[in-house]
Amino acid sequence: MAQPFEILILDDEHDAADMMAEVLSLHLPQAAFRVAYTGEDAVQRGIAHRPGAAIFDLDMAGRCYS
Repeated sequence: MAQPFEILILDDEHDAADMMAEVLSLHLPQAAFRVAYTGEDAVQRGIAHRPGAAIFDLDMAGRCYS
């Protein structure tokens, strides 16, 4: 049996990340969604699960601008 296509969602807004995973799962029932709320968590999940795609929030709290 083929493994499901995995998608990683990263957003520091927990509700937004969870809702995005829920809505996308309705449209992509064959995909497995993993949600991360911090950059560190996203890296760990990416290494552990090797997702085929990722959706990232580019404006997360704590980001440093030079």
